[in-house]
Amino acid sequence: MRGVRNMMAAVVVAAGLTGASVAEAKDRAEAWAIWSARAQAIDDALQGGEIGPMKTACNGVTGMLISQGFQFPYWAQGLIPVCRVSKDLWIYSGSKRGVKKWCGDVKDAAGQIGKAEPVAEAPRASVIALNISARMRASYEQLCRK
Repeated sequence: MRGVRNMMAAVVVAAGLTGASVAEAKDRAEAWAIWSARAQAIDDALQGGEIGPMKTACNGVTGMLISQGFQFPYWAQGLIPVCRVSKDLWIYSGSKRGVKKWCGDVKDAAGQIGKAEPVAEAPRASVIALNISARMRASYEQLCRK
């Protein structure tokens, strides 16, 4: 009798673990879907080159990245510096010293997100990240390599 109970307990524990991993996979897929949508909005705003859409796309990026229940890879966390340096460009564009600082920051941000690797939960995430990196590198070339 005791052996049957132990076996049943093991089955329940195994089923619970399987259910947990399915739930975790679903949560990760949802988090990556949110990340991809946000990153696409940022990429679109970078392409347009206007501060309004960029502010809207970047609003809440930090909270979105840290509230998903798992840690995004380092390159995916690069949305935070992408938003920061994009905002800084409009703030400091009139100052030589500000632009010089921005040039270093944008190069670093483009490098971070440019290390994107494919993610099973979101196949387009790395593509969007590499697009963002390319746009930022183009801005760097245009504004900093004069």
